[in-house]
Amino acid sequence: MKPLQLNLIINLLFLPSSFQAQTYGNEWIDYSQTYYHFNIFNNGIYQLDYATLDSAGVPLNTFQTENIQIFGKERELPIHIEDGGDNSIDPGDYILFYAEGNDGWLDSTIYIDSSTIGNPAYSLYNDTLTYFFTWNSSTNNHRYTVETDINFSNYSSITNFITCKKEIYATQEYYDGTKDGDASISFFTAGEGWGSSKQNGAGGGHTTILNFSTPFPYVGNGAPLAHFKGLSISASNAPNGGDNHFKKGFGKMYLMR
Repeated sequence: MKPLQLNLIINLLFLPSSFQAQTYGNEWIDYSQTYYHFNIFNNGIYQLDYATLDSAGVPLNTFQTENIQIFGKERELPIHIEDGGDNSIDPGDYILFYAEGNDGWLDSTIYIDSSTIGNPAYSLYNDTLTYFFTWNSSTNNHRYTVETDINFSNYSSITNFITCKKEIYATQEYYDGTKDGDASISFFTAGEGWGSSKQNGAGGGHTTILNFSTPFPYVGNGAPLAHFKGLSISASNAPNGGDNHFKKGFGKMYLMR
């Protein structure tokens, strides 16, 4: 794993008090705290170690590990800290947390109808998401709970199943949404975003673009149904009107086994 580069944020924007009733997405910020930011573009478990924090200039001797927070997507993330039990970050100590790259989680808010975003799994602008390292004076910050009980016989068995989510999306071409001739309106409208290449559906024909791989599904007695969620949009691209359409979209399959 490549080391994470952290940068100190030294200027924060204070909004006029007359706008405080509105929601801007920065309500999670405590302006009395110092924030260091770093970028992530792949989903996975990440590690921030002593050497990375120290090289970024984080004053590690001014707070305890119980005071540490990490924020992403406007919320505090649960974290796990290996500090040797002394409540301080020293050489060899590190922080573990799960983080995700950017998708369309925030893009939907700029659409006239947020439910009509063309591709919620793929950002309109950037695959990279900014996360923030900070600390406060609280001892009740978000942490993962480590389960140490291995006496499994004390627990009763229950009927359960594994839920598997399979997601695949297209990014071959950008579509402008609602258009007037060759002009695209300034608002973000239904279907605007990244999707597959244009498909000719004339005469009932179609082209299979994306194939779902669902290895080892459970099909025995009591197997749950698989749920599929997809989006397909069509619009006329005829220069003089008419019924010439193109389709594009993405698909999500939820396979429960």
